[in-house]
Amino acid sequence: MNAKATIVAVALVVLAFACSDDPVIGVPPNETAATTPPHLTIPAATQPTLGGPNLGISTVIEWQFIGTVIDDGEPVICPGGVMTSLPPQCQGVPVIGLDWSMVEGVETAGAVRWADFTLVGTYDGRAFELTRPPEPPPVGGEETPFSVPLPCEEPDGGWQIINAATADKDGAAVGYAQAQPEFMGNWSYRLPADAAAYSVKVFTFTGKLEEHEQAIRNIYGGPLCVSLADRSLAELEAIRSRVQEVIVSPEAGAAGIYLLNGRYGDTIDILAGTVEFYVLAADTDGQAWLEWQIGESVVSLHSLLTRVGQP
Repeated sequence: MNAKATIVAVALVVLAFACSDDPVIGVPPNETAATTPPHLTIPAATQPTLGGPNLGISTVIEWQFIGTVIDDGEPVICPGGVMTSLPPQCQGVPVIGLDWSMVEGVETAGAVRWADFTLVGTYDGRAFELTRPPEPPPVGGEETPFSVPLPCEEPDGGWQIINAATADKDGAAVGYAQAQPEFMGNWSYRLPADAAAYSVKVFTFTGKLEEHEQAIRNIYGGPLCVSLADRSLAELEAIRSRVQEVIVSPEAGAAGIYLLNGRYGDTIDILAGTVEFYVLAADTDGQAWLEWQIGESVVSLHSLLTRVGQP
């Protein structure tokens, strides 16, 4: 397989924050609507009691932030990204204890100043308070090439166009697939330049593989891979809806899941078959609480702040 295969048909995880009532991101277009589950109630008496983490002598929970700090009268860290205006702007979190005289590489525009840092501090749900002196950001390393899976073995004779007359009908094939209750996802796997075709169209379903493969083959004549998925897209949508309810609850904050100004990002990763949520701060305790709440292990929390002393 080509280790540098790039995705063609589907945009995946996007690190963009969205309000809980904003349109969701990262799901293939024209999907069939998933059924919204009934409202999830959380009896307070059943909430787990989470003790403080054991960090040795100190019980202070420290977080690391790497990125831009903007000071327009009050310094704020910008964990959700920076708008490239002049001066730059962001939806930030106030930072306490920053001494600009200790910082190199400060840029200014009018009364606004900004710079990139590595900061370590505590977070109480309102402000990021430094516990160590600021340091320069790390030097960027090489990015890992993005790749997508090809879950089918290459057929004898290689990937070939079966019917040239319908080799461009992949859009119609996608429409058929997305209308099926067993549908999980679809993407394109780019073939090498010397291959007989440009790409393999991949479709995943939770069942009826032979039936769906034959139906798609009747529509589309190019290279085709039909593979088994653990959960359907509708199932993952229902799980995402459940998480959207609990992640904004006071209990989530008590479990150490902090949102960025009440906002979060969420997406469905169709390659991995998982639901991804992006928050300001969360650690393994928060991940465990979330799985305990929804009874699923297919949800991953991604924290913009990194817990110090925890992998």
